Formats: sequence, C-alpha cells, structure tokens
Amino acid sequence: MLIKTDDITKIKELDDAIFTNSSYSLNTYEHMVNSNEFYFISNNIEPIGFVVIQRVGDEYELIKVGVLENYRRHGYTYGALLELLATTTYDAFLLEVKSQNTKAISLYKKLGFELTGQRKDYYGEGVDAILMRYIKK
Repeated sequence: MLIKTDDITKIKELDDAIFTNSSYSLNTYEHMVNSNEFYFISNNIEPIGFVVIQRVGDEYELIKVGVLENYRRHGYTYGALLELLATTTYDAFLLEVKSQNTKAISLYKKLGFELTGQRKDYYGEGVDAILMRYIKK
C-alpha cells in the first residue's frame, strides 16, 4: 500500500535504517519538499519503506525507493511501484540505479522499465549508473 506523506522526519528515519551508508540528510529532505512527492510503503500496519519521486518536465523521476530489510522480497516494493505507475498522471518515469544492484534492475524490468543508457563510473570507479525508463502503454 502506498500512502502520500509530508512527514520527512519519518522518511529520514526509514532512509537511515534502509540505506545505512548512503542515506540523505534531514537538510537534504527539507530542501526536497517543494519539488518532490513522498510516499510511505506500508504493510497495512506501519510504514516499512518509502518512495520519493520528482516531476521533471512531463515525466517523473524515481529519486529513491527502499524497504526495511525484513520486508524485502515480499512484494511490497513491487506493489507500491505498480500502484504508483498506475495512478500518476504522467506517462513516463525515469530512474538510475547502480549497475551492481541486480535485484533492483530485475524488479524495474519486471515493472516494464527498459534500459536506456549507462553512465560509466558514475558512483565511483567500476560502479556505473544504469538509466531506465518506463512509458505507460
């Protein structure tokens, strides 16, 4: 289940728990409030993850998505992104993902995202960014 929110403090708490080495600062989230949309991923009891998207022209960009480790591989991220893709008003989504994150790439392909490019060494030497795009049919 996807729930729109403006509770960036809770988003930040989830970010810290999910992305221990690459979470955003609270200050970064505060600056993102006016140009991004924030959603909780819920297990119908409590928030277990989050999605951040940004409008870019006539498309959305998936900025960040994550689910707590205990809830991974249970379909929560897939269900939330499927709901997001179905209910947004824009027809296209963009994202970038680390080339080593094969589970995420697989999930995005399952949702209908297609590879559109690659940024060599974007995340550091030997760590490329994979660019993907989804277009509603």
